[in-house]
Amino acid sequence: MKIMSTTTQLKKPLVWMEINTQALKKNVQTMKQFIGNTKIMAVVKANAYGLGSVGVARTIEENVDAFGVVGVAEALSLRAGGVQKTIVNLGIYTSEDAGALIENDIAPSLFTSGDFDNFNRQAKKMNRRVPVWIKVDTGLVRLGIPYQEAAAWIKKANAYPSITLAGVSSTLSEDISFDQEQLQRFLSVREACGKENILVPIWSIGSSESVFLFPEANLDMMRLGISLLGYYPSEGARATKKVILEPTVTYKTRVACIKEIEAGEGMFYRQTYVAKQKKRIAILLPGYSYGLDPKLVNGGSVLIKGKKYPLVGGISATNCFADVGLEDDVAVNDEVVIFGKQNEAEIPLEDVCRLTNQNVYQCLSRIPEKVQRLYV
Repeated sequence: MKIMSTTTQLKKPLVWMEINTQALKKNVQTMKQFIGNTKIMAVVKANAYGLGSVGVARTIEENVDAFGVVGVAEALSLRAGGVQKTIVNLGIYTSEDAGALIENDIAPSLFTSGDFDNFNRQAKKMNRRVPVWIKVDTGLVRLGIPYQEAAAWIKKANAYPSITLAGVSSTLSEDISFDQEQLQRFLSVREACGKENILVPIWSIGSSESVFLFPEANLDMMRLGISLLGYYPSEGARATKKVILEPTVTYKTRVACIKEIEAGEGMFYRQTYVAKQKKRIAILLPGYSYGLDPKLVNGGSVLIKGKKYPLVGGISATNCFADVGLEDDVAVNDEVVIFGKQNEAEIPLEDVCRLTNQNVYQCLSRIPEKVQRLYV
């Protein structure tokens, strides 16, 4: 083995994601045109599935109607980041969170009778009215008031003096046959409210999946997340070919070091890789603590100067390794693409997902915040 590098003076950034803001805006416009007059709540939970919730929200704010997050910290982060549009906390909270949500004009989703009492009491103390959403469980068996009881609770919500009903939502299972049953349950709640002359401004059950496969669920507002980022929620959605989305993320690193190993020489922990012939190995900076799944060494590649090079050896917490050939012009500091485009070449995120048995949500969300996000 011998080291081929002539410098350790690496340029910054070392590991980063580039988010294409023009593609992001284009995807929003594409989906707006596709769904017509239906409003869009952009779901930026889980740090916008890894892209950075504040950066994504600020980029698309003028073209969406509201933002959905899961968790008080995410909601407050958007407000602190300068987001002015409606923010709905779709997830749970503690009773102590009510004041912060009301103070920052963030609409909670209510699930229990205690939620109504708590927010009404806190809003009255603050001399405010709090806009709320009511979450209905139509069969996902997650958060929400059972659909059989929902109409009664929606009626009660209108009786609280410091609460304003902003909308009612539910979440589909993404099983098309059962989605149809869920939609009928949701519509039965809407019908019951109509008979009682209960005004509900917005009914929302549609998602990035249903917009392609079950458009009957569009209703008043869609909660769209991954599709706005340029990725299809499933192969079934992609296969409809109803719209063309533009991927927004390129995940990059740099060549940190290059070493040459001889035929028969091993590398990595437990010598799991033994070269059958002489090799030049580029040591790259990210490993599994940066969201790279170790299964990527079984068929995965990276791009350097527009050419694919196979990952070899293994993936440790902070490194991975590429066979860059004996003659190719690969050097320390060269940009490396883990997924996304480089010149005319591309490693689609979906290829990474297939190799690692993940979906696009998981692949993106597992990239930690220590990886710098650059909006370009």
